[in-house]
Amino acid sequence: AAPEAVLETDSIRFSVWDFAGQSVYYNTHQFFLSHRAIYVLVWNIRLGAEHGGLDFWLNSIRSHHPEAPVVIVGTHADQVPVSNIEEARLRRQFSQIRGFVNVSSATGLNIDVLRAKVLAIAAGEPYMNQIVPTAFIKLENQLRQLATECTTELITQWSRVRCFGALCTLHTEEEVLRATEYLTDLGTIIHVQTPALRDLVILSPQFLADVMACVVSAQLPQMDAAGQAPAIVDGILYESATALVWARYDTSLHTKLLHLIAQFELVYALPPHPTRGPRYLVPCLLPDDPVAWPAEWRGIPHGAERVSLTYSFDFLPIGLFSRIQVRARDVPGPASGANFAVMWRTGLRLRRGSHVAELTTSQKRGVITVAVAGSAPHTLLSLFSQIISRLVDELYTGLAYSVHVPCPECTELVDGGRGQTLVRGFHVDGDESLRRAASSFLVRTIRRAVTSEVPFLQCEYFHMVPVRRLVAYIPPRSDVQVADQFERDVAMLEQRHVLLTSAIYISYSFANSSEAVAAGIVAAASGGDGTGSIRVPASCCG
Repeated sequence: AAPEAVLETDSIRFSVWDFAGQSVYYNTHQFFLSHRAIYVLVWNIRLGAEHGGLDFWLNSIRSHHPEAPVVIVGTHADQVPVSNIEEARLRRQFSQIRGFVNVSSATGLNIDVLRAKVLAIAAGEPYMNQIVPTAFIKLENQLRQLATECTTELITQWSRVRCFGALCTLHTEEEVLRATEYLTDLGTIIHVQTPALRDLVILSPQFLADVMACVVSAQLPQMDAAGQAPAIVDGILYESATALVWARYDTSLHTKLLHLIAQFELVYALPPHPTRGPRYLVPCLLPDDPVAWPAEWRGIPHGAERVSLTYSFDFLPIGLFSRIQVRARDVPGPASGANFAVMWRTGLRLRRGSHVAELTTSQKRGVITVAVAGSAPHTLLSLFSQIISRLVDELYTGLAYSVHVPCPECTELVDGGRGQTLVRGFHVDGDESLRRAASSFLVRTIRRAVTSEVPFLQCEYFHMVPVRRLVAYIPPRSDVQVADQFERDVAMLEQRHVLLTSAIYISYSFANSSEAVAAGIVAAASGGDGTGSIRVPASCCG
């Protein structure tokens, strides 16, 4: 039916959500954004468009749901007759924008125009004529009833929802998953279909919002429940402080709520404190100032190789880097050896055995830089690259970015033990005052050079770099490329083996390995007979 016909014969029921505009809440927004929605982006005309944060919000919506319609609404139109918003530029840059309306709540100016526009957009959306199975509606009613019966804990298990689904004639797991996806899009429930969260169903999105808000906006006393000070410091939340964080909830729920928001990656479990017990990292409450390299790390190992990558985003969503930080922090190191990590809001420095690494971000520039130094840094760099690409694929379907390899001739190795960054440019003719930023090569350019069999690439400072040298920096895109990277690392380690005093053996069998990776390992070490062993220096274990 045409939109006009829908409006003439049917009513439309909206569920309205008001997103908190303070930056501390940004990490929670992704759980409530839906493609089955119309976004009304409101700004104050009196303050000017430059203070409205319009580009940020438009980018944020697009990174999650690139097709969702947006209406931009200016308020206080009765006080400022003309707005300074750049309509033409915003329309060119964001195809989701369906219109601009300036209104006044005080006088009612253009409120009817805004209402008509929202109704017209809703009536024209493809899901408006969607036929919804009756079983989906029955399940919605069952879950709404369950929510009314739960006075404090609005959480249930997936297995229980499966049982309700069976009562509603949804007999397979796939059918129930389609139903919960539909209800999540409507805002009735929250069911995130990822391995970590699929066993939980939130019966009230408002419940989850309230639980999260208690953490990210916590204004806590300096003393926790045990009389120890402080309760939260440098982004570390001690479990003993949960009674202060969730004072409105029954104490029997506090541990469960902590585990819940940990599964939603708003907080992350850390090794227990020796005296204060369980503790959690809250990335959005980390300190702003960079943390220096700990003195006990003793800088970069002698003879280390340094590699780095820079990720450049059209828009860098709030919350992406904190997830990268934590997953990178969890990358294991050798069982025996130095394994440390220090974090601040825009950076992470860690040591894994004989390797040191640094991940930093600039929200303003939209970049994330990853640098690793050590005897065999490429494998660790590859792990960090996979963390970034998988997170983007999982959470941000509309996010565009490019990957850059710094020119190895434009950078120099800096000793992190003196509190400096691993990534630094070069100075001209030995003059420190003329330091330049390193030039870089796009990864897609390097891949084209490989395909075209180009032997060298030239950076903007006229350094000629062998393409085969740059290929080692490129993050793998498939299992075969992972195997190739492993093969290169093994060959490099075997060349250095004469300098090492100890070694381990990795034994493998074609029968119990992933075919692609095993094929690469076999080709690297045994010439294709399917069995064998690889000698790897002990300093690189883990």
